[in-house]
Amino acid sequence: MRINSAPEVHNVYFYNRTLSFWNQTKFGLLAVVDLTNKVLQKNNILLGHIFADRHEVFLRLENNGFRLHNPNIQDVKSIWDTITLNYVGRLDQSTKAGI
Repeated sequence: MRINSAPEVHNVYFYNRTLSFWNQTKFGLLAVVDLTNKVLQKNNILLGHIFADRHEVFLRLENNGFRLHNPNIQDVKSIWDTITLNYVGRLDQSTKAGI
């Protein structure tokens, strides 16, 4: 929880950062809600999976910066600015490479 205060203006924000693991799968969420103005400012999602202990794939849905207005739920482009798919392979115990 964060409260910004300026003369005669008080804004309250709720921040949440979660990273969960289930077997070989990762799920992450970064959310910021401006409770004063009722705006979902940030809603980043991470999905990841490990294959054969050597290969990882990540799907990241992110919005850049902080919104001033709520996104249009019917328009995916207003919900996330970037959608990224990454592959990371482990070459040996201490070396990884990705695209």
